[in-house]
Amino acid sequence: MIWASLLIGIWLVLSPYILGFVSITAAFWNAVIFGVIAGIIALWSVLKKRRDASWLNVVVGIYLVLVPFSYGFSGNTVTLWNFLITGGILAITSYLVTTKGRPRSQVQQHH
Repeated sequence: MIWASLLIGIWLVLSPYILGFVSITAAFWNAVIFGVIAGIIALWSVLKKRRDASWLNVVVGIYLVLVPFSYGFSGNTVTLWNFLITGGILAITSYLVTTKGRPRSQVQQHH
């Protein structure tokens, strides 16, 4: 599932061009910057074998869900759904990576 985070990062960097929201400055820069960040975190998690680093992508995912409302581009349907879907998937898959393989009692202790 860490690879899903990397793919989401790549998608986010490319999405302004593919979906046509390059002219929405806040959406463009948030997609590019946080796409790169998500990708770096995913690669770091894989290369350093640090699944706990995926917690950072949980935070990035939540941020991506909130950013259209914070920066005022939620009125653009395509851009809004791009951030909601990618942010949601990133947060959920990253959360699952951090809890995968740990005994249930350990998972509950961290909440």
